[in-house]
Amino acid sequence: GNILFNRENEPKLIDFGLARSAESETEMEASIYGTPYYVAPERIR
Repeated sequence: GNILFNRENEPKLIDFGLARSAESETEMEASIYGTPYYVAPERIR
């Protein structure tokens, strides 16, 4: 995990490493993984 601080200097825990592996290459190609505001633009088609 990572710790970030907001404008009030309060610590916020992020990035818990929660993930799962795609079961096949087809699944990887057909799915978009990520949070909409933070996913890489090239992953959105």
